[in-house]
Amino acid sequence: MTNIQSTDEKYMREALKQAKKAQALGEVPIGCVIVHDGKIIARGYNRRNTDQSTLSHAEITAIRKAGKVLKDWRLEGCTLYVTLEPCQMCAGAIVQARIPRVVMGSMNAKAGCAGSVLNLLQMKAFNHQVEIKRDVLREECSAILQDFFREMREKQRAERAPGTLLRSLRGSLPGYVIVEGSEENAADIQKLMAGNEAYFHLVQEEIPTLEQAKESYTVLPPGTGRDQKTFAVFYKKGKCMAVLDFIWGYPEENTGFIGLFMVAADGQGKGIGKKLFRHIRKAARENGLEKLRLGCYASNEPARNFWEKQGFRTVDTREKEAGELLVMEL
Repeated sequence: MTNIQSTDEKYMREALKQAKKAQALGEVPIGCVIVHDGKIIARGYNRRNTDQSTLSHAEITAIRKAGKVLKDWRLEGCTLYVTLEPCQMCAGAIVQARIPRVVMGSMNAKAGCAGSVLNLLQMKAFNHQVEIKRDVLREECSAILQDFFREMREKQRAERAPGTLLRSLRGSLPGYVIVEGSEENAADIQKLMAGNEAYFHLVQEEIPTLEQAKESYTVLPPGTGRDQKTFAVFYKKGKCMAVLDFIWGYPEENTGFIGLFMVAADGQGKGIGKKLFRHIRKAARENGLEKLRLGCYASNEPARNFWEKQGFRTVDTREKEAGELLVMEL
């Protein structure tokens, strides 16, 4: 390990300490320190919700403090260490402050502006470019974020008793609601499955019994926990119209898996499936899932067409007894 690498890891650990302060407040755990002449002159951590301010990002707070210490808005000779790749606001502030070097922990695929979405730090059109070093203590910086979002999902689920209202769906389908699956919904789901005889004939399977419908709530892929499963049932005026089985963080940490997905025969062509999928997709994004995956039999042309319209593409194929299974990903 070189002296520079050792020094970078030393200060990134200090940034991680700041991230843990944000975590203690219930904020997304992002931390930052600014170093000048071998000393930390400023620290900052995410306080956006606490301060109710868009400006309360870790980097902005640290830059403001560093300017006061050096009595100059130019932070020349400084290195900024941050646990997560800066957003567009923070990247712009780094360029404006003339910070010459930035060291990052984990990348931010959805909003990062130091190489992921954009690279504002090294745009030739600006009068200042920044030296970037990535992936310093990447695993530790990623882990604290993953743990935070996992705990947040667990807390949200714990606060919802089975069968409670999750969300009203407004717009083109007034009166529709989504409720989380529980055994009290099993009979409705079994009826919904029975109304899709064509599908079960297509995949050469028997229509599930009531007991099997109940088991659908508890069956999990290997290596997953009960807290990772959401079973959403879609009702209108008391009638079960659709059901969707969703596994969080499977088969990879950043992936969501769609299992059972059915719409009642008299509800097809009315946008119900699209509405239900949008609900799950929005929840997945808000909880940090980068990809969605599902399996669809090649012979099930209506389902394949539906998923392709939602943006899914086939990434793999597998041979099953019922025929060719397409592994689709978004």
